Amino acid sequence: MIFTLSSILGFLLPTFLGGNQLVAALAVKNEQLHPGAPPVVMSSRNVNDNPTSLLCGLFTTANKDSVKDLLNDLSGRSSSCDTPAKTCRRHACKNKSGVFVCNDTNQQISLNCKTTVAYYAQNSLDLCCTGGDTAVSGQQFSDGNFNVIVAAADCSTGEDTYRPSKGPSSDPWGPNGECVGP
Repeated sequence: MIFTLSSILGFLLPTFLGGNQLVAALAVKNEQLHPGAPPVVMSSRNVNDNPTSLLCGLFTTANKDSVKDLLNDLSGRSSSCDTPAKTCRRHACKNKSGVFVCNDTNQQISLNCKTTVAYYAQNSLDLCCTGGDTAVSGQQFSDGNFNVIVAAADCSTGEDTYRPSKGPSSDPWGPNGECVGP
């Protein structure tokens, strides 16, 4: 078996140091190894969060302006967006538009609302339904077995009650209009 420095540090350091101590210790080591280099910005994540595929137009649509407000809300949070195992949880909702995290793992995940959830939702806003001015629907997957969905939402229900879906054949896009374009 081959061990890399990062795998050894990833295993040993959290055992001996708490989160803030670890960040401080790594900042000192970085300065020693690279004097004058800009500081390394670190954020904690409990799962891998490298974006993989992005699917557009699968669900009833959210309103683009409302999603922009939701992204501002998520980006301003200092708390994590916790999602129980094998569930989809709505983490932000406004005017029949929502941002959901779906967890495909067998344990709860804790994602940084700002750097992970808002970033993934921003990808849907920027890259999905680009042919229209008002509606967006997107699902950004991660290699960490979770995905972030931007879609219509019922803000009057509990955060774990409503799941994104395609509307009926008579109104597949829902209250926010049609997803136009990719």
